[in-house]
Amino acid sequence: LKKAEELFLEEKYKEAKEIYEPIIHQTSNIDAERTYGICLVRLQEYHEAIEVFSTIIKKYGDVGDAWYSLGRTYLIVDDATKAIDCLTKAKEFIPEDSKVFFYLGIAYEKLKNSDMAIKHYITSLALEEYYETHINLGLCYYDIKELSLALKHTKRAFEIESNNLDCLRYYVFILIKSDQREEAYNLLL
Repeated sequence: LKKAEELFLEEKYKEAKEIYEPIIHQTSNIDAERTYGICLVRLQEYHEAIEVFSTIIKKYGDVGDAWYSLGRTYLIVDDATKAIDCLTKAKEFIPEDSKVFFYLGIAYEKLKNSDMAIKHYITSLALEEYYETHINLGLCYYDIKELSLALKHTKRAFEIESNNLDCLRYYVFILIKSDQREEAYNLLL
């Protein structure tokens, strides 16, 4: 088990999976089972990962991390409705985890529900500030024509990660859309 954990931390997911596989079929070890599921996700074996996370929930009851991982995996396979169901369940058990709210925001965006996406991004930021959350929130505000709020959040993302080209790109985009071309131009110099 220790060797599998080491391989996982070294991002050698195929090798870790090979060690975890017989272990999870012989014993009950929730950590090994969850890490095995994450290996499957990293190896893009999404449907198998969904089975593993679902089995963890059936076997051990409501486990927040398993609901979270299941929700994330449903997002990857583009099933936003199931992702929302799972992530909503996850937030009952890990309400302090900003990433649960961040991915709920993404899922609601995929369903074109800007109000719920914004609500979850704001909650995520209240728990922990990430530049990605500011970018997504800024773009949601842009979609609903709230340019001042879009500018506020894309600017904050750029302030947090000024070396990140995505942050620069989105901030400049919103500056241009807000008729602040000179400031956008100066950033690009």
